[in-house]
Amino acid sequence: MWQTAMVTYWPLPNEKTDINHFSKLSQIILISSFRLLLCLVKLNSKLMATTTETYGKEIMMSKGGWYQRFLAEAKYNYFAVIGMCILIASIWGGITAMVVLENNAPLWALCLNIYITMASNIASIGQASIKWVINLFGLAMLVNLLLVLLYAF
Repeated sequence: MWQTAMVTYWPLPNEKTDINHFSKLSQIILISSFRLLLCLVKLNSKLMATTTETYGKEIMMSKGGWYQRFLAEAKYNYFAVIGMCILIASIWGGITAMVVLENNAPLWALCLNIYITMASNIASIGQASIKWVINLFGLAMLVNLLLVLLYAF
């Protein structure tokens, strides 16, 4: 390594270099990365244990009817719930749009289908509270079912 005007230049690969210097540096980086990874894994396991205990207590201690207990349990599985809500609402909304368009239904029926399905998807993608996600999903399923029953038969 040589210095010029307060700038340090590393030797070029074709120059004679100390191979042990670079291997020691890579060992230090590797060991540091491994220690950081271990710390993150330990932190994650502590956080997951705390999260599991917190939501487990919340589910067991939730007062109210079956709906409040269901929301408390769904809150623990939030990302699985929003994934399934997006998938099911989109498929069911597409089927409803197909039925509405095949039967020459009025334009308001198609607009209602699109708006209610998109509201459910927006709540899920926007990571709204679990109550909003579940309520809009149920409303979308109900409205789309009514539209299918109204125009398919």
